[in-house]
Amino acid sequence: MINQELVRTFLFVCACSTITCITLNTSAKAETIRSLSLVSVNWEPYYGDNLLNQGYIAELTKTAFEREGYKVKFTFLPWKRALKHAALGRYDGLLGAYLTEERTKNFVYSKPISEVQTVLLSLKKSSIQFDELRQLSPYKIGVIRGASGGGVFDAATYLNKIPVDLPDQNIEKLINGRIDMIFSGKEHIIRSLNHKLPNWDRLIKIHQPAVQENLIYNAISKMVTNPEKIINAFNRGFTKIKADGTFDEILAKHGYR
Repeated sequence: MINQELVRTFLFVCACSTITCITLNTSAKAETIRSLSLVSVNWEPYYGDNLLNQGYIAELTKTAFEREGYKVKFTFLPWKRALKHAALGRYDGLLGAYLTEERTKNFVYSKPISEVQTVLLSLKKSSIQFDELRQLSPYKIGVIRGASGGGVFDAATYLNKIPVDLPDQNIEKLINGRIDMIFSGKEHIIRSLNHKLPNWDRLIKIHQPAVQENLIYNAISKMVTNPEKIINAFNRGFTKIKADGTFDEILAKHGYR
């Protein structure tokens, strides 16, 4: 006869082994997926709460990170707060930011992921004309508080830059005569004008050529553990989605192809 005690012992060992395997497998999966929190301002059409999949920059970023085992959550705040909280490590990093020398003190930057044309706008009735930025020193220019405009515009410290917290506030101030010009990303300001002010092109002029073309990057705070590892993971994932066509598919989904 079979020893019942041996049978019970065998079944107990098998059960323990199965539980151990399941636990180890679950733990291994948990270790391969890390959550990341990235913060920025609502900056349509590049990214924002009201856009499809939070915008094409957000979807590119999320997809690239997913290829390397990261799950990303995006939060949108006024820009100055977003920049401060990310620098302090309250969020893991910034979504879709310009690169400046000052910011490299607090952040590790990714490969560039897109670019933005920056432009100046004025009311047509103002008849403002210029060949160089220095000629604009008599005018009040609306900008976003704490935001970089790129190297050329940031270096123009002689300009009278009037900050606001949210981009759409500048449109209201321009129409009401409280500022003379707006400095903004071209696609963003056109989208905002289309939404807030039908037939805006009868009232407002976009000056050409563009002031500058700025590259957009993701940036991980140096206050988090091993930011270089996170950025390297994003760069690998970004290379993968460009190579396999996912990058182009995402752009097409958002109307950029």
